[in-house]
Amino acid sequence: MTIYDQSILLVGREFLKAPAITDWFLKRQRGCVIAFTIGEVGELIKERKFDLVLSSYHLPDGTSLALIDRFRNLPVSLFLSHPVEDGCIWLPGILRGVACWGAAALKPLAFVRLLTSLILGNEEGYGTGNDPTEACGPRGSAQHLRAVYSLEPESPKFSAGID
Repeated sequence: MTIYDQSILLVGREFLKAPAITDWFLKRQRGCVIAFTIGEVGELIKERKFDLVLSSYHLPDGTSLALIDRFRNLPVSLFLSHPVEDGCIWLPGILRGVACWGAAALKPLAFVRLLTSLILGNEEGYGTGNDPTEACGPRGSAQHLRAVYSLEPESPKFSAGID
């Protein structure tokens, strides 16, 4: 049995159709659990701790906005995916325990950079790196996330998700 440093929760049926996402985490020795509904998430968080939550915006029992309330004030990062054209954008909900709903949406390449930073424990890109409110706080959050993660043009291979 392999023990992983971080536990990642993927919420939504779409993650079953996207093995590239789970493979991406497994290559980085991060374990994934998939849930389909907000109710299932409630049961799972009674049993274990998650460091990262990625969710589809629309779920069978509501929108994933409810997850922001469930994970508020916990040391977790939570992102919601929203489909656009032939890909998606990622909406930050919580970053390292700090609510940041309303911060800049992230295109897939920018999101991969942020995920890599989060799972590797890299503090770069968060101002001093010690205070996640610098990235999600009321002053400059959208500009900071765009400046750090979204300036380079997207490659077509990243337009549909994580590679």
